[in-house]
Amino acid sequence: MGDCSFCGEDAGFLRSSHSECRRTHREALRRIEQLVEQQTETVQQCVEQIVATAESGWVDRGKLVDALSRGWTNSVRQNLEKDGVSFEQQERLDSLLSSFSLTRTGIDRRRLWDKVVSRRHKDAKQEISQLIEYAAQLSSDSASDEQLFDVKDKIEQAAKDVDLPDADLENQITLSVGSEVDKVLEDHILTEEEEASIAALLSLFSQSSTELAASGASERLEKAKLIRRVMGGEELPDRRDEYTHLPFRLMKSESLLWVFDGVDYHKETTKREFVGGSRGASFRVARGVYVRTGQFRGRSVERQENVHVDTGQLGITTKHIYFAGPRTSFRIRHSRVVSMQPFSDGIGVMRDTASAKPESFVLGDGWFAYNLINSIPVE
Repeated sequence: MGDCSFCGEDAGFLRSSHSECRRTHREALRRIEQLVEQQTETVQQCVEQIVATAESGWVDRGKLVDALSRGWTNSVRQNLEKDGVSFEQQERLDSLLSSFSLTRTGIDRRRLWDKVVSRRHKDAKQEISQLIEYAAQLSSDSASDEQLFDVKDKIEQAAKDVDLPDADLENQITLSVGSEVDKVLEDHILTEEEEASIAALLSLFSQSSTELAASGASERLEKAKLIRRVMGGEELPDRRDEYTHLPFRLMKSESLLWVFDGVDYHKETTKREFVGGSRGASFRVARGVYVRTGQFRGRSVERQENVHVDTGQLGITTKHIYFAGPRTSFRIRHSRVVSMQPFSDGIGVMRDTASAKPESFVLGDGWFAYNLINSIPVE
């Protein structure tokens, strides 16, 4: 005979608890989970109901903590599947746990709150991106400084609300500004108005050339500016002062417009092979000695092959295309280029000479190189 482990009364022979008491206990645990999970009432009312349910269901401290933990986990998981855990919901859950001398860290056994923080950071970054897109539209419409700085304040507040690290904020601003640059350059043309809009955007968020260079936006912007100036007949910059060492010997009368690094230079060459065959019979005249009768005919066959010649730097000036590598160096005057072919990652060139063979340069941005050279006036 033994007493019920829940109510304490006689449970009968070889029994540790009444079946009805076990059912009441299980229902009490489930009810506590639901009270935490649903939060349909005030925190104080919820706490009072949890205490009453625990007492009526013989729930000890250990079981109570387990039930609270399960209810908290279910509540957080359900909200993550929807719109995320709001700050109001967070405050209610924290207050509820505090009433039982518990903390979020103490019961978050599956590190579920890390997902909440990650979700908030993701949402904040999306909001920042949208605000920068809005700022870009404002700057193109000649908005007031007050409107632009209001957008900046909202971005800083969005980051502060979710404790977004400064490094993540700066990275998101750089990515979003770079995205706006890409939108402007979708047609590969940069107008003066678009350039002014981008400049205002960069100034607003204090984007440095280093940050833009890391995202690639700075180079894309510079390329678009150069194409516009060349096509518009504007005064062109001479970039030779930007380099401490150039492998090209430039003329004083020309300006260096762009330099590509790590360019693969290919040239089409003709390879000759001698092929042929013979027919007839072989006769043995001595041990190991044979004499063959018949005839042999052979012919020379030419085969065209595109051969990698060298890897080096390619410079484009107002008068020439320069290439310099460890094995070969040369320059091609723009007036001596009879035809050009654009590729996604480079350009093909045919010179105006009797023995010219197709040459190609793999330099990454074929569209830019092709249009830049094509836009330079030929003297």
